[in-house]
Amino acid sequence: TVLTPFHAPPDEMASLLTHSAFVPRAARAPLRARGCQSRRGVGGGVRVVRVVAQGTGRFIVGGNWKCNGTRDSVAALLVSLNAGKIVDNVDVVVAPPFLYIDQAMEALNGNFQVAAQNAWVEAALQDPSRQYNSQSGAFTGEISAEMLEDLGIPWVILGHSERRTLLHEDNSTVGKKVAHARVHGLSVIVCVGESLEAGGIGTGPPGP
Repeated sequence: TVLTPFHAPPDEMASLLTHSAFVPRAARAPLRARGCQSRRGVGGGVRVVRVVAQGTGRFIVGGNWKCNGTRDSVAALLVSLNAGKIVDNVDVVVAPPFLYIDQAMEALNGNFQVAAQNAWVEAALQDPSRQYNSQSGAFTGEISAEMLEDLGIPWVILGHSERRTLLHEDNSTVGKKVAHARVHGLSVIVCVGESLEAGGIGTGPPGP
């Protein structure tokens, strides 16, 4: 899932994950609406809106390496990836650990793009402009969207289940990360959904 700005979000929206400011990217082309239906509610308000969009038929395949690998094992994996065949209508994105991103970017051929596994944002920051630029760098151990932009890393994974579960990232925090990453030109893979346990019984808060 890749997000790209479309129009300004309403001020009252609580979570940027659900903002209409973001729509799925279709190979960097705008979406074309094929149909739109609405029903009027009590008092003339819109109760249901249904929009059907048409994309370009391209697929995105992503590989998250999580916290795995050594220099030697990463090098061997990169050789294997370069030797594989990629069909024309697929974009392939790999997400090595931060320490091996430079190694991957130098070794991979043009069939692959590289993603970071996270980008930090100040969760408590309130910003009406929806940019969420921090005024301080005193956040030990974190990687910022500005750094990823500076290094030419084109993609970032945000909202992964392990960060939601272990680090308690919620939709509001993930939404701020998405908005901040887009401000700095990053393409974003947003992880949303629910756990297998919650999905099995049809309950539970949004998760990966």
